[in-house]
Amino acid sequence: MNLKLLTALLALTLVLNVILGFELYEALHPSSISSVMPSSSTHLYSFSFKTKFHFHVKEPGEYEVELKVKEGVFNQLYVILYFKDGESVTLSLNNTTANVEFEHKEEEVVAYVSGTAYSNMTEQEILKNIQICLLQS
Repeated sequence: MNLKLLTALLALTLVLNVILGFELYEALHPSSISSVMPSSSTHLYSFSFKTKFHFHVKEPGEYEVELKVKEGVFNQLYVILYFKDGESVTLSLNNTTANVEFEHKEEEVVAYVSGTAYSNMTEQEILKNIQICLLQS
């Protein structure tokens, strides 16, 4: 074969391999930077942790516990409160209030918090975006 023809075929093969290599790399490592992001591709970050809340009430009795949440932070949120007397209450974005009975003026409540958020947050950041309030019934 002619030397010029072999050189041209070698150059063409190298160029095609480089192009295919870039295509393969892009397919395996999609770019995280996008100028247009459709709303259906919203990223959600799951979380789940255990914490404690301390409540101080003026008098033992029945109270309404209310979950207040900062708007637009959570896609889903569940807070399960376990009281020392065995009572438990589940609060969520759809069910923000519940009645509870406090037997003592000081109550330590174990809480399990789980859900999904629109941004990746630490436990402290999540707790800053939720508030648990007591209202006397």
